[in-house]
Amino acid sequence: MQFQRIKTDAQSLQTPSKGGATNAWEGTIALFGDIHFLLILLDKIDSLLKLMIQYLPGKQSLKDVKARHQVSLKNYNDFRNHLEHIDDRIKKGVRDLGNLGDSTYTFDGERFDLGPATEKEVEDIFSEILKTL
Repeated sequence: MQFQRIKTDAQSLQTPSKGGATNAWEGTIALFGDIHFLLILLDKIDSLLKLMIQYLPGKQSLKDVKARHQVSLKNYNDFRNHLEHIDDRIKKGVRDLGNLGDSTYTFDGERFDLGPATEKEVEDIFSEILKTL
């Protein structure tokens, strides 16, 4: 659902509105807010897996799921941290504080896909988790 909100936010910014700059600014805030919320949700997948590994049977299967997606899970966390610690990034001299292009979000030269590939991977992670239960 959050992926769809981001798509809708981005599309609304491409459609001229009667409100002008104020609506564009509000739309931009909504878009970045929805991106941040998505990154929080994606980052929590890792926390969910850690808890499940700790408390549920079938730990090895869950560990395997976590291992298969560890690079992406770290990427979700890294991008969430960029947004939540933007003041620290500015102090370090980062100039690229977040740009959007198509379904890609960049921060300090790093790229994060907000599109169908990431959405599919998230669906795959949850599908793999359900198969372990």
